[in-house]
Amino acid sequence: MAIATAIVAASGLLALPPPVQAASDLLPDLRMQPLNPVRITVEGGRRRLRFTAIMSNWGTGAFEMRATRPGSSAGWSVQQRIYDDEGGSRLVPTPTTLQYAGDGHDHWHVRDMNYYDLWGPSGTRREAKVGFCFLDTTPVALSLPGARQSSFYREEECDGAATTSITAGISVGWGDNYPWHFAFQWVDITGIAPGVYTLRSIVDPLNHFAESNENNNCAWVRLSIPASGNPTVLASGLTCVDDVAGTPFAREIGWLYDEGLTTGCRVMLFCTTDDVSRGQMAAFLARVLELPPADADYFTDDQGSIYENDINRVARAGITSGCAANRYCPGDPVRRDQVASFLVRAADLPPTNSNSFSDDTGNIHEKNINALAASGVTTGCGTGVFCPSGLVTRGQLAAFLYRAFR
Repeated sequence: MAIATAIVAASGLLALPPPVQAASDLLPDLRMQPLNPVRITVEGGRRRLRFTAIMSNWGTGAFEMRATRPGSSAGWSVQQRIYDDEGGSRLVPTPTTLQYAGDGHDHWHVRDMNYYDLWGPSGTRREAKVGFCFLDTTPVALSLPGARQSSFYREEECDGAATTSITAGISVGWGDNYPWHFAFQWVDITGIAPGVYTLRSIVDPLNHFAESNENNNCAWVRLSIPASGNPTVLASGLTCVDDVAGTPFAREIGWLYDEGLTTGCRVMLFCTTDDVSRGQMAAFLARVLELPPADADYFTDDQGSIYENDINRVARAGITSGCAANRYCPGDPVRRDQVASFLVRAADLPPTNSNSFSDDTGNIHEKNINALAASGVTTGCGTGVFCPSGLVTRGQLAAFLYRAFR
């Protein structure tokens, strides 16, 4: 009988069962809705850029997080539940952390769920809000396949300081709305200069959660921020813009990334217009020169600084003697004349008898400023001037490093 069955099967007269197909994941697709409205308030003497932000799910499956812990004083284990098209699901561990906060609705928040960044002439500012309990608050695309017609994930799932189990999520076609007037829904802009700034929001910036598309998580708006009153919206979009493209330093900053000399200051940001600190200056030089570790501690004011090892390395190499006796001043912004001396010593640039600038006469760094100019690393800050006491932005430092070490 077995032989006969085999012959029939081989002849095509007996249909064999189709192979079993594995279930396919129904992944979420997290996106930001347009940032709107945007306004400025003054509260307690602080000027705040406030805006409404909605994180939404345009995928084929729910975005769901499960967090558990063995007791009310224990740490959390956080997982993403991924559903499939056969009605099943699986739990995937994530590096996500939770924080309990009292921002007007005491509950657990997921850290690093959304970043808000503002950059422009006065450097880079960041969000006040650091955590989110995400839920279904706002329908955004209920025509999507699999979209629920009513909300499913609720805020109370995140409640309870002593709870040991939390479920948070955003259903397909739904969004979680954080209105402009919510607690900590702002970027502090106290003291910034008037000008054109870019505000960007990015959901799941650290890619802690699996999605069908990791490249569409942003929304941005370009603003003209006045000295007082509300901003004017100049442009907006849903792409992940950065603070490098379109700047005069894009090539040089790209070189820093390509050479492994920087990872930036934030997700897809270099903080191009931020001032460089003396500690950061040491870190850049230690990397570009591949300086070996130091066996001595040269300064007393850098204890606990994230740049302490780099500071000791540049001191050991003879690139710096600090800002005063036994002090390096790691948090101070570095001036243009100081950068000249750093770079001349680090790159071992030759001295010169030429005098390139009219505004550095008598400056203790004058010889090094001239050596920097003679080597083609700088042309100054204007016709015949170097602006020795001016501060150096990260973009400008990228240009200095590119010319000195490329």
